[in-house]
Amino acid sequence: MRMGTYIYGESFYHRVDARAKIIFTLLFTIALVSSTSLPSSFVMMGMTLIISLIALKARETLVNLRRIALLMFFIIISTPLQQRSGTPLVSMGSFMLISREGMDSSLQILSKFIGVSFIFSLLLETERIEDIVRALRCFRIPYSASLTISMTLSMIPALMYRYSEIRDAIDLRSDGKGKHGTLMPSLVSLIVSALKMIPQNASLLEERGFTGKEVPSYKELPMNGFIFTQMLLSVIIPVAFIFWRWK
Repeated sequence: MRMGTYIYGESFYHRVDARAKIIFTLLFTIALVSSTSLPSSFVMMGMTLIISLIALKARETLVNLRRIALLMFFIIISTPLQQRSGTPLVSMGSFMLISREGMDSSLQILSKFIGVSFIFSLLLETERIEDIVRALRCFRIPYSASLTISMTLSMIPALMYRYSEIRDAIDLRSDGKGKHGTLMPSLVSLIVSALKMIPQNASLLEERGFTGKEVPSYKELPMNGFIFTQMLLSVIIPVAFIFWRWK
């Protein structure tokens, strides 16, 4: 079971303070989700991909893309078909199949989805869970809440990875027949797998301080001019994108 997603590296994003990463991740997500400008959405998505290529290299970046490839496919296929008004791009006689507005909407949703997925992947894969907990406690979040948040973030990619394994196994056993009927067995198997994780998660919680042991202290994280600059930039960059979306 993958309890952590940290990938060792010495890139500039690995060296950024965990507190600055959390601030940047939250504000960047807000800026991206609330963006109404297609160029700004693409620039922000491109920024996350470039950071991922630098920090995690091409192999892990492609692995992360593969994990969300199915959802990307459905966004590309379904979104343009839902908006039929506007300037026609693809028509069948008098019936407009895809409009320019529908295509723009599809590209914007796709860029937001990829950008949000990668900005959270960067946080989880360039920072250890212990450091995320300490960083959250610096914002005066209780230890129990900090640990719950960090473990939830770490379990989401683990369950996604487990689902892909289960789905592939069921597809192989069905010899490629009736693939549309494998969704429910896959989900049931995933739920059973998640339930089996409960005892291990409980043991992990006990080991991390819920039995009276010493818990990580936020006071262990230093604060200096360089870290303050990182935190300041983590606010300025997303806020700049938020203002850009209004143009």
